[in-house]
Amino acid sequence: MRDLRPIALCNVLYKIIAKCLANRLKIILPGLISENQSAFVPGSNISDNVLVAFEALHYMKRKQSGNDGVVALKLDISKAYDRVDWSYLRKRMIQMGFCEGWIKWILLCVTTVHYKVCFNGVQLGPVTPKRGLRQGDPLSPYLFLLCVEGLSSALKRAERNGGLQGCKISISQSAPTITHLLFADDSFFSFVLVLMKRKELKIF
Repeated sequence: MRDLRPIALCNVLYKIIAKCLANRLKIILPGLISENQSAFVPGSNISDNVLVAFEALHYMKRKQSGNDGVVALKLDISKAYDRVDWSYLRKRMIQMGFCEGWIKWILLCVTTVHYKVCFNGVQLGPVTPKRGLRQGDPLSPYLFLLCVEGLSSALKRAERNGGLQGCKISISQSAPTITHLLFADDSFFSFVLVLMKRKELKIF
């Protein structure tokens, strides 16, 4: 049961409502999600972040001077949709400026969920989850991005405060720095490893 992935078997009325909400959310998503995220955002291309990640790794391999090392991490969120906390999702939507009516509609779609298991021809349940998003729901990818944006905001805040230093992808002093790239539930982190700043990494 560890790898069980229940899919969304919803009635037609729910699918119509969820699709309408997803279409409206998709329009404003580019203004809410940072450019570090390349999945499910209209107008973005996931290959852009892939190319930037390759450039960062290429620079790291060629780096031979300087006292500070560089570190690259590739992480995958296990059971990403299943781990979304509903109260955190609500907080993120409030922080992003969604009105109370919209938040209520979204949470009604997310929290009014139950599952039934068919065992030897007998239905068992219902099982009511306390967290998570449904696989196959048109809202799920966009709501997941709202949650992951919290991580992106925390990393940018740490960089602004001097706690983290991103890795440059060029020897030029004017080159931009990169702390993270996001591909939905996959992420790529790159930092300059300064001994005095290792404590900041423990936060994440």
